[in-house]
Amino acid sequence: IPLTQSDSSTTSSTTTTNSTLLSNLVISSVTLYPNFSSSTISYNTTVSSSISSVIVTPTASDTSATITVNGETVSSGSASSSISLSSGANTVTVIISGTDTTTYTITINRLAANKYRVFVTSASYNGNLGGVSGADSKCASDSNKPNDGSTYKAVIVNVTNDRRACSTANCGGGSSENTDWALKANKDYFRATDGTQIFTTTNSGIFSFGTLLAGWDSGTQKKIWTALNTDWTTAGGSCFTWGSTSSALSTQYGVSDSTGTASIFSGSTSCNESLYLLCGEQ
Repeated sequence: IPLTQSDSSTTSSTTTTNSTLLSNLVISSVTLYPNFSSSTISYNTTVSSSISSVIVTPTASDTSATITVNGETVSSGSASSSISLSSGANTVTVIISGTDTTTYTITINRLAANKYRVFVTSASYNGNLGGVSGADSKCASDSNKPNDGSTYKAVIVNVTNDRRACSTANCGGGSSENTDWALKANKDYFRATDGTQIFTTTNSGIFSFGTLLAGWDSGTQKKIWTALNTDWTTAGGSCFTWGSTSSALSTQYGVSDSTGTASIFSGSTSCNESLYLLCGEQ
């Protein structure tokens, strides 16, 4: 079975038997990126500053195999001892030995206090999101949401201003223009998947274009609903306040791999199309 790194490249000339693969890997308070697969041996994830330790529960495909977690022998399907996390990158190594040996490596990025995350949903949705609150619920239930008790809002706006970033270009009037906005003021934001810093917000909870350090997501390009103009004001769409799937209605979207204005406004599309959501930590 070829083993793959988290960048989906295949390791050369590496073949293992099922006796030296994990059938499951669970880490407390952690969402693995990519999702666990027996043949994927490298993972990245982030946790908030409130998570100071994790517990690892590995399960072997063959229960006769030997498993160690950071050097500690752990029975298949049993929990390891608590592993302390420092701020920054922490490496957890799970080694399973049988007829061969396979090493799984998990990098857990523990953010410092007052650092926040964003993620792009794994699921896509048409324009009937159930309003702003429905979009927030979709962020909360998405499999890409970090499993550490954090809460998220959808980075969208609508024409009735239930959620608004700016009422004037680039929030010329300051943070008073925000209404239930999904990004916090004067904060550093990181990708939830791999801990890459993306942007720092202004005192109005937005960022200046030219300062976006990376795309919302490291994978293939995804279109995300926003209803935003490039100056953070609300565009004229929003799929009838995020309640319509009509092909006659359209609204604005951004793309996940842009570091320019296309990150929030790349074009317009019909409300019957399925796009993703960008979710910001609260």
